[in-house]
Amino acid sequence: MDEIIAVILQVVNAFNKADIQYAIGGSVASSLYGLPRTTHDVDFLVDLHESQLQDFIVALGSDFYVDVDMLQDAIRQKTPCNIIHQQSMLKVDLFFANARNLEELKRTVLTQLTTEPQSEVSVVSPEDIILEKLKWYELGGKTSERQLTDVVGVLRVQKGKLDQAYLENEAKAQGLENMLTKVQILAQEYPPRA
Repeated sequence: MDEIIAVILQVVNAFNKADIQYAIGGSVASSLYGLPRTTHDVDFLVDLHESQLQDFIVALGSDFYVDVDMLQDAIRQKTPCNIIHQQSMLKVDLFFANARNLEELKRTVLTQLTTEPQSEVSVVSPEDIILEKLKWYELGGKTSERQLTDVVGVLRVQKGKLDQAYLENEAKAQGLENMLTKVQILAQEYPPRA
């Protein structure tokens, strides 16, 4: 985990230097809010524009493999792409914010990754990571138990702290209402009965 945190902090430093708004998402976010688990990549939601690209690449330095043309196309088309930390081969996935995601960026939570003062990062809110994981579960044909386990973990650990009204309204708006109800029931029964 120390290596992943070091890579995250390098990327966050590059975002900050290039004045790029970001939030950590994916399994890193769900591990911070819920039950920790291993991961082989780091997801970032970013509001990255072509005018910031050169500053971002320079700030990353030579530790990362960046396909500049692919990154430019991804920015223009708002499609995911990745950069790779060359020493660890850790993949850093970049998801470009659309109108709805820009609201998520306003709801981020500042979180300390370590006891070091320079380790504060922006993380997608627990409510938004629940919704994100449910969406990925549906897009994946409802086969990834890992996504559901992540959501149940966040619901369990964050019980009583979640903005329930926001969560339910957004689930309804995104067509995830039934899935949210299902995982809320699973979270109440967790750990599952034999």
